[in-house]
Amino acid sequence: MEDGSSRVLKGPWSSNSHAVNTAGFDPCMEVSWTEDYSVWERGHTFYGGAVLVTVARDAIRRYLEGVYLIKDDGYWCPSLSQDEVVKEVIKEI
Repeated sequence: MEDGSSRVLKGPWSSNSHAVNTAGFDPCMEVSWTEDYSVWERGHTFYGGAVLVTVARDAIRRYLEGVYLIKDDGYWCPSLSQDEVVKEVIKEI
């Protein structure tokens, strides 16, 4: 820890955001990103990782009008349909 103390962390640990969410941590989701638009035309991205759902929500609200976050089978994902929006967690994350 930054203050010099230590903490024992218990798993399960996985690179999968669903495992982290199931363990009770702040909701996160998997993302892919790039600054090279031609990458999207090829069907893949340069970078992948995970971010907190709050970070994804803020970025979507700022840059992607008409895109919403939905929770599908335990996974957060973007959607163009507001009808599918799950309001339980999105309300005020």
